[in-house]
Amino acid sequence: MITPSGDVTGATDTAAINTALATGNDVYLSAGLYYTNATLNITTVGQNGQRLYGAGATSAQGAGTNSTIIRPLATVVNVILIDGTSFGGYIQNSGVTDLTIDLVNMPNSAANAAISQVQAYDCYYSNVRVINYGTAKVSWLFSTGAYVTVSTTCQGGLVRFNGASISNATTTMLFNNCDFTWIDHNNYLNVTFNGGAIQRPYDSTVPIIYLAPGTTPYGFTPNVSGLYAAVMSKIDNSHNFSSIGCDWEQGGGYPASYNDGTHGVLTLVRVVQVTANATNTTFLNANFAGCYLLDAGVNTRALGYQNTGMDIATGKTYHLNDLPTSANIVGFTDFANYFGSGLTTTYTISAATGAAAFRSATLQPAADADGIFLVKTSAAVTLLDVATSGGGAVNLYNGAAFKGYSDTGSTQTFEVQSSTGIFKGYSGGVEKWRITPSNASFNLATGGFFSINSVAVIAGRQTGWGAASGTLSHAAYASYTGQTYTGAYVQATNQATDDAVKALAQRVAALITDLTTHGLIGP
Repeated sequence: MITPSGDVTGATDTAAINTALATGNDVYLSAGLYYTNATLNITTVGQNGQRLYGAGATSAQGAGTNSTIIRPLATVVNVILIDGTSFGGYIQNSGVTDLTIDLVNMPNSAANAAISQVQAYDCYYSNVRVINYGTAKVSWLFSTGAYVTVSTTCQGGLVRFNGASISNATTTMLFNNCDFTWIDHNNYLNVTFNGGAIQRPYDSTVPIIYLAPGTTPYGFTPNVSGLYAAVMSKIDNSHNFSSIGCDWEQGGGYPASYNDGTHGVLTLVRVVQVTANATNTTFLNANFAGCYLLDAGVNTRALGYQNTGMDIATGKTYHLNDLPTSANIVGFTDFANYFGSGLTTTYTISAATGAAAFRSATLQPAADADGIFLVKTSAAVTLLDVATSGGGAVNLYNGAAFKGYSDTGSTQTFEVQSSTGIFKGYSGGVEKWRITPSNASFNLATGGFFSINSVAVIAGRQTGWGAASGTLSHAAYASYTGQTYTGAYVQATNQATDDAVKALAQRVAALITDLTTHGLIGP
């Protein structure tokens, strides 16, 4: 056990701790404040399996009784180094637990790190807190040769992965319920954050990029005028990065708008960026609080509930494309049924065909040589077939109907019934016209009319007409050719007039009858 000397030059505490570490035995730092003026080293083959631990970590503000605090001076670059490079091998199974590293005296530079792990694996960190990390100082630095490491309930600022290449990367890192401000990169693979939070506050070092119109973070309103994106964390040069139940949050201080001096004042949004150099990035039940996912990666998946609308996948076109072609996605009414003897399948989705079979309906894209989208009941009765024949057709079967609404479903606007062929039109939810194929009729509601160029040519029926009686005639009206009178001229004239009036009455009667028969007038 080592107790703090109170030597603010760090010389005494540094020498005492390094001397104890050199023995290869576990080193316990009792509660108190330790100053260091050089790196604390776990770097020899005899230190495999060594643990450096304290009496407990402090609060985020550095306070707390019965806690162990290491406070390096400004000259220190790496506070703790775990590295087997000096003997050409790897440090194995070493760790740091139950203490705080206070970087308050160190310059705010990316060259400074609280814990640096290089040639070392099977390492572990538990209940380690890094405080006063500024905006650039590194809390954990994992370089090439660092792999198979677990961190649990640790807290700090920046976590940086610094591999030489994707084939010579830092790899297989697990962080359980750890809280950090942000993640930086260079060549890492098989990294998982399980629980915890990544929460970066705004400062002048947060990268801000301009998004041209049409380039939109997934879940954000369509970008039509340009945006600025503040990058809270970047997933880059990575393979198999996973976030499981981890909160990605803004840490506060972000302005609502920004001006880069070129594009003017525009809205500023917060994003977690997945770049084109990231493959197989997965966010499972992640909570994006106050930020969005800006995704340009390969095989990025956002699965589970998301605050910004990413319910099952990111905005890419390759959702879930890593399923084998023979695989299915299968859902159950409750998870217990998965293990029960009487399984109740709610749905299956085939990766090979894209067909989705539910308990009461089947959605079957590319269902046959003709159809491009098919909906069936569970009894395989076809209801809808969107086909390519005839230049494209939508076919309804077995009583299925198309219905349209002006809003979420309360006001119907049209209806097409497959069983009868009846086509109805509505206004304000009230039927205004109907086409009935069975008798080739077209029915308008009261007050309706036919028009050409918005001019009514046929309106509702004029009523009050009675049926015509007497002799009807459709013959063309001609000059009088009836009986010749030899009497006075007046007799001949009157006879011609009588016959002409009779002929006119017959024509009018015929017109009334025809208008009535065709429904334009009537009683």
